[in-house]
Amino acid sequence: MKKISGLLIITLMFFSACDYDFSADIKTQGTINPTYAVALVDANFTLEELLPDNADINRYLEIDNDGFMTLFYKESLPPLGVNDFLSGSSIPLPLAGPYLPAFDYALNETTIDLNLNINLNGGSITFFDPKVKIIMTNFWNIPLQFSFSNMKYYPEGDTVGKDVTGSFVNDTHIIGSPTVKNDSVVTTLEMNTGNSNIDEVLSSVPTFISAGAVVGTPGQSTPFDLTGANDNKVNMEIVIPLNLSMDNVLFTDTLDFDLGVNTDSTKVKNITINFEADNGFPLGMNIQVYFLDNNFVIVDSLFSSRFDMEPASVSNGIVNTRVQSKVPVSIPESRMDNILNAKYMMPHIKLRTTDATNLLPVKIYSTYDIGLQLSAKMELELIL
Repeated sequence: MKKISGLLIITLMFFSACDYDFSADIKTQGTINPTYAVALVDANFTLEELLPDNADINRYLEIDNDGFMTLFYKESLPPLGVNDFLSGSSIPLPLAGPYLPAFDYALNETTIDLNLNINLNGGSITFFDPKVKIIMTNFWNIPLQFSFSNMKYYPEGDTVGKDVTGSFVNDTHIIGSPTVKNDSVVTTLEMNTGNSNIDEVLSSVPTFISAGAVVGTPGQSTPFDLTGANDNKVNMEIVIPLNLSMDNVLFTDTLDFDLGVNTDSTKVKNITINFEADNGFPLGMNIQVYFLDNNFVIVDSLFSSRFDMEPASVSNGIVNTRVQSKVPVSIPESRMDNILNAKYMMPHIKLRTTDATNLLPVKIYSTYDIGLQLSAKMELELIL
């Protein structure tokens, strides 16, 4: 099992423009007509480690022996000390006594920042089989019970929040207790699609989830002694297997762009931009590439209508056939100045999984990749 500390991201490897395939036709009138080619983008979409080593990082990818990837979020709630817990009783008690009455103690609300929405806008994502686990380590030799209070999730732009629902949220859960003083027992409670709407919660691509909790005791008739007991620990873990379906989800970014042509001494006779893709992901891409000026205003686009790149085909959710695409785009003279003077390029990509219309789930593996290349071929006239 391999664990990667980091966010689930798309990393693009960009290389500087370089000349190749340079040929010239020298004419008697004192002009040179070379063919000039420049590599604009050589990109590889991968899932990689991004976050630096840091004990406070609460997000990581786990890759199993088959290469299947699962995204984890972990958060620790404040530890629960004996003195604080017992002072929550309506009748304050010492650390030892003949019996313990039933009472509840409220834990402070905790927020988990998910930020699943970064760089992704619109459309729909459905996660299959996500889970939330509550892991409680009990060092006290008394029975405990646990329940959520006011658990909400917040899609982007929602400041009020929506309720997490289901029997798991409403029920009171029993926490195991050790029979020997200073020993401990770990109890794991699991929220899943059978006892909650956690699939709806995570498929809304929330920015964060918040929840309070109540820890209590149903009462104990036998003597108890909590003198010197360690603080109890409560951890929350969100598990998102990358088994999903998405449709019309927008990814966009802004990149530097320069064809490297000095238009003061060079006339560009024609431009052809070549787009190539080798898709090994179960993600289809509906693509447009916009060109922007110095003020980040769109001045033109690469395709006259959006280009649709098919997703790799899958069997049982796993890619079995890659898809290659190659599209040459000839830029007419009326648009050349827009392209030549552009300073930025903005890919505008709408993502969908294979057969997203029927919510067919696909599984994301560490071996998947997409190769993208963008190059320009220009016929120039150099004025001598």
